[in-house]
Amino acid sequence: MAALTAAAVVAAGSAYAANRQGAAQKKAGRAQASAAQQTLDQQQALYNNAVEGAQPYAQAGTNALGQLEAVNRGDYSGFENAPDYLFARDQGIQGLDRGAAARGGLYSGGADADRMSFASGLASQNLGQYTNRLMGLTQLGSNTQQYLGQLGQNYGNQY
Repeated sequence: MAALTAAAVVAAGSAYAANRQGAAQKKAGRAQASAAQQTLDQQQALYNNAVEGAQPYAQAGTNALGQLEAVNRGDYSGFENAPDYLFARDQGIQGLDRGAAARGGLYSGGADADRMSFASGLASQNLGQYTNRLMGLTQLGSNTQQYLGQLGQNYGNQY
């Protein structure tokens, strides 16, 4: 009978130890799952911040592409309203007007021809610069989209 009692005590002790070990493993598993979720949450927050920060650059590229396509369709309104072009045009015409007024021919046909010639030449010179600036912005947008794609791929791989 003593042998049975000893065996029962040993069995009970083993069951208690196994139960306790199982509880510790469950607790460790929950802690590990919680840490993994916190890591995923942090990665998601970092990804969201990076996407939010990159959006203005991607949008600038998209806008520039639309303006560049408009120029290619023959719509020069964006160029004609560009502040740098307007300033150069207005300053040049103002100089021509002052010269013509000093000679007494402000409203003459010759002064009109001078204005048209100046504006045409200025537009030809500045249109290339305008399209180059737009191309730079479209490249910025394209690079940003590539960055966002790589960022998303990295996030997906880590997830």
